[in-house]
Amino acid sequence: MSWMLSDYHCPGCGTFESLERRPAPETLQCECGEQAERTISAVRCRTVYGSVTRGVSETPPPGAMRTEALADGQPYSEWKKERHRGDRDAARRAVGIDRKVFSGA
Repeated sequence: MSWMLSDYHCPGCGTFESLERRPAPETLQCECGEQAERTISAVRCRTVYGSVTRGVSETPPPGAMRTEALADGQPYSEWKKERHRGDRDAARRAVGIDRKVFSGA
């Protein structure tokens, strides 16, 4: 047998929860002596879509855009140039080309 948490409504006390074996009874004797009827429970969920902690930043996954400089006030055009330069350098390192060879170009 399994257990279930059911909501009951008593005319004298109000709504309360009770842990009952399945199937839960339709009525329960309340502490005040009256009969409490079982009611439909509200949906209970604890969905966390995102959490924010001030002052803490996690290491971004590889390939993620680093936008901290934009948040600090760097102009978009400069940020874009630095991003392009970093992508170009990474591509050159991947094929074994040293940047110093192309320093004049």
